[in-house]
Amino acid sequence: MSTTAAIESREYACRKGVLTPGIMFRAKGGPYYVLADGRRVGLKEKGPFRFHRFCVAGDRRWIEAFSRDGFCVLNVGRSYPSRVVPGLVNRPYRITAILGGRTMKKDEVQIGKVYSAKVTDKLVPVRIDAESRYGGWDGTNLVTGKKVRIKSPQRLRGEVKGDGAKPAEVADAAAAVGTVIDAKHVKAIAAADQENARLRDERKKSPDGMAASERAMAKSAPKKGKTARKATKSPTAATKGKKTAKATTKAKATKGTTRAKQGDKRAKKTKRPSGLDAAARVLAEAQQPMGVREIVEVAAQKGYWKSPGGKTPHATVYSAIIREIANRGKDSRFKKTDRGKFTAIETLGGKGA
Repeated sequence: MSTTAAIESREYACRKGVLTPGIMFRAKGGPYYVLADGRRVGLKEKGPFRFHRFCVAGDRRWIEAFSRDGFCVLNVGRSYPSRVVPGLVNRPYRITAILGGRTMKKDEVQIGKVYSAKVTDKLVPVRIDAESRYGGWDGTNLVTGKKVRIKSPQRLRGEVKGDGAKPAEVADAAAAVGTVIDAKHVKAIAAADQENARLRDERKKSPDGMAASERAMAKSAPKKGKTARKATKSPTAATKGKKTAKATTKAKATKGTTRAKQGDKRAKKTKRPSGLDAAARVLAEAQQPMGVREIVEVAAQKGYWKSPGGKTPHATVYSAIIREIANRGKDSRFKKTDRGKFTAIETLGGKGA
């Protein structure tokens, strides 16, 4: 390590949360040794680890912790080659999971203090605001500013010393949740939360359910007398309104009648025969079985029906005939006599044979 005097801290903030003494965690990475053929041999410490403290000296950063093999030092700064052992690279560790540590007891939790709490699988600083009527405590996540409910003391991992809004801790924790926040922002949120809690308590104690500031604003609001007088209609205005409504109703009725007449005119127009109707007419005139291609050709020659541009009009007519036979049964106008051939059940002279 560097000869510069180390700065020690009892907390370490990472993307997974905040580590405090006694917290168990897992980490990946660690030093490795490069062999002559280029292969790497991992030399990392085996976890899980129990956090002791975080140290900074110059450009070096490391965590002092305890593993199953005893005391260990984990580099969490930059990667650098060893000056003593050639081929050894001190690769940093990366915290992958926080497993927790000693949980608190109910009588240890105090209102107004900040604790390291497990929220959505992350350890974050949470200020305890009040006891919850549903059990546990109501608190504020000092990273996001959102209200949270601590159901049991087992979710608390220990008190966070100071104001719970240290710049390094807040910056890393904010990066973990994808927001930009600093210590001043957190303090402002905390102050706003305290003011809201004060107003809430004042409303509960007040007989009209209002705080003093809200009551003063209500008294200074403009009276509604003028607005009410403007809203009251005079008899003349009411009469005009009724006349306007009647005129609108008549106009709508006239429009409805006009549309109905237009619909009747459209209905009276001659309906263009379909390919299916033309096939029925051709078969009725022929009085003998015919193939679909022949039916389409005869219908086009006699001007009964012509394909509007389709490439396979015979396939369209064939499908329509089969569909009518299947759906209408005995009431169908067609009868299948052979493969691909049909005849009309009703001929021009009456029922077919």
